[in-house]
Amino acid sequence: MRAAFETVKFKGNIPANIERHSGQIEISLHWHKEPELLYLIDGTLALTVSEKEYLLETDDVFLINSQANHQITGNGRLLLVHLSEDYAKKFGYDITSTDFELIKGSSAEDEIRSLLWQLSKSQSKGDYPELLQYSLVTDIFRVLL
Repeated sequence: MRAAFETVKFKGNIPANIERHSGQIEISLHWHKEPELLYLIDGTLALTVSEKEYLLETDDVFLINSQANHQITGNGRLLLVHLSEDYAKKFGYDITSTDFELIKGSSAEDEIRSLLWQLSKSQSKGDYPELLQYSLVTDIFRVLL
């Protein structure tokens, strides 16, 4: 099966596209230029990235690098965060040609998990959800870069 190219659209001032999925999750094989973070709030997912298979369980975090073919199937609640190439360029980073590695059990993984958990709760919490989301996403960039 050939992977479809996906154009990621960014809304507002947040330097990421934030998507929430729940229930039965079926995301077909695709790729895009933006790195993508997955945070499985609860459930179980089968993830295929560049023909390698992974099993994600509750509270797992996974980083998919730019231009990697990937698909997701399973059941649960999932937060997807596509990181903005243009935002990273403002600071001299080209995230589309960088292979990030998020090491399981590392302090970076723990910090990103915490930020993603907070981001998953930020949709309508408080008076300024967009400002909170912006702050959390910029912290994710800080940890990765």
